[in-house]
This record gives sequence, structure tokens and C-alpha cells, in this order.
Amino acid sequence: DPSVYPGATEIPNDGIDQNCNGSDLVVNVDADGDGFTVEDDCNDADSTIYPGATEVFDDGIDQDCDGADSVASNCNPNEIVDCNGNCAPANWVGDNYCDDGTYIYQGNQIDLNCPTFNFDDGDCGIADVDGDGYPSNIDCDDTDPNVNPDASEIPADGIDQNCDGVDPFCATDEVLDCNGTCGPSIWLGDGYCDDGSNSLYQGTQIDFSCSLNNFDEGDCSVSVDLDNDGFDVDVDCDDNDPTIYPGATEIPNDSIDQDCDGSDERT
Repeated sequence: DPSVYPGATEIPNDGIDQNCNGSDLVVNVDADGDGFTVEDDCNDADSTIYPGATEVFDDGIDQDCDGADSVASNCNPNEIVDCNGNCAPANWVGDNYCDDGTYIYQGNQIDLNCPTFNFDDGDCGIADVDGDGYPSNIDCDDTDPNVNPDASEIPADGIDQNCDGVDPFCATDEVLDCNGTCGPSIWLGDGYCDDGSNSLYQGTQIDFSCSLNNFDEGDCSVSVDLDNDGFDVDVDCDDNDPTIYPGATEIPNDSIDQDCDGSDERT
């Protein structure tokens, strides 16, 4: 593959190691910007749907990604809807008994052992130590109330505030360039070709001139050099052979035009 070689532009998340550094560049994708990447978000096109989101009863949508929509019941004022949509006594929450389906009320096994009820308010053994509304089984740091699945992420501080498994490399107004460096997103398609030659940002040259960034959203012309000899297909008379390009050393009498001057040299 002529696009794979040391120093080639790496395309994240395609499973191919273009630059031969030993691995593909992996960038976590959060398409809807709700703080949960596609690996955990059951609908990464809708920012109101993510693990731990507020569930809307009887709308046919699984907002909190627990596998099903929540169904409401006609409960009495002193009752609540349990994890499975059954009416349950409100005073069963936090009464020192773990209501995980063991106990029956009005013919139904009552389950309060879910995040909605803080796992029966701790009766089922999973607590919310820092009081941020997320129990320790889904809070990646239950000693810090600023860290939970719905927290705002601070890029590149070494802390995974929103518990998506990574500390994002770029700020919300930045995107990864062709070399895995954060660059200003407003530079894409701004009428200037940011190809790494004169695009300094925070001490680093930004290169958006690759397919990952749609060649700076059209600001940079697309050139193809299949044989990686430094000459693109527009000027290379044989772009499948790296020994053939304008200015190459000509070998006389071999019927090959190495220097692309239009003919083989004869002696």
C-alpha cells in the first residue's frame, strides 16, 4: 500500500497504521457532544440520550441506555414507580432492606436496586460517597463530586471528569489535525490552506491538509503522489514507480523515460 510508510499521515480510527509507528491513532468519538463516546452511548446522534440521562416514561425511547424505555404506572400518592415500572411503597427506599426484587408488593416483585433510587438509597450496598447523584459503580471517582458521567470535561488535565474512559486531548473549540495535534476548529474552511508550513498554533505547526480534515475543508488543493517520490500525479509521468519523476537520473537506452522529459536518452 503506497499510502503506508514511515512519516505518512495517520488517519484515526480506521484500523490502519499509516505511519508505521506500531499502532493506529485512536480518537474517541462523541458525535452528539453529550460527554459519552459511541462505545457507551446507545444513540450517539442524540445528545439527550446517554447512560444516566433522565428517562421519559412511555415515550418509546430509552434515554438512559439501560436497555428499555421506562413505563409509568398509576401509583398512589404514597407510592413510587420502581426500576421496572411497578408501583412500590415510597417508604421502602432506604429502610435498611435491599429491595432488589426479593420482596413482593401487590403481586409484583419490587426492584429499587438501580441508579434512579441510588440503589435503594444504599440498602443494596452501592453508595454515592461524594453525593453527586452517581453511585460508585458508575462514578469513576466517587470521592470527587466534580467527577461523574454527566460532568463537564476539562481537556488535557489528566483527569477523566465525565467518566468516558479518556481525558480528551482537545478543547471543545479544537480538532485533531493530520498529525494528532489540536488545532483551532475555526481554521477549517477559513480560506487559508493550513498545511503545516505557516500555521503556528500554541507552538506547533497545524496541518489540516489531509483526508481526515477534508484537506482543510477544501482550502488546500488535493495532490496525489502514489509512489511517494515527492512528485504528484500531475507532473510525474509514472506515479507508480518512485525512480521515475522530473529530474530523475536517466538511464540511456533502456526504453524508459526516467526524468519525464518525454523520451528515453540514447547514446
